[in-house]
Amino acid sequence: MFQWEKIHVAFSLYYHDRGAILCVASKQPLLGIDIQNLMIQSVETRFECGKTPRDIQWLSDRGSNYRTLDTKQPGKDLRLAYCLIAAYRSQSNGMSEAFVGTLKRDYVDTSDCFDAD
Repeated sequence: MFQWEKIHVAFSLYYHDRGAILCVASKQPLLGIDIQNLMIQSVETRFECGKTPRDIQWLSDRGSNYRTLDTKQPGKDLRLAYCLIAAYRSQSNGMSEAFVGTLKRDYVDTSDCFDAD
């Protein structure tokens, strides 16, 4: 029986087709380095040259692991324009909220998970 362990997840979505590019998950809270690696790997996956061709928005919540200068600087180097959603306004990031809802409904709630692993 699943013990309702918490899993911390961060992901990148491609706005035009609403598809997931990459995600990172852990039983421990995610750190700034996890977000940095997600940003770098997402850009490398999506763009062949390893850098965006122009400034592209990287929309994020206001967690401390997203707001650190150590996380923002790699984004600038990759030409990601860092944007934070409004505090306590999940509707301002509807695409992400819909993705999480679908993930929970279609995968988490229907899987035979015995633990977080």
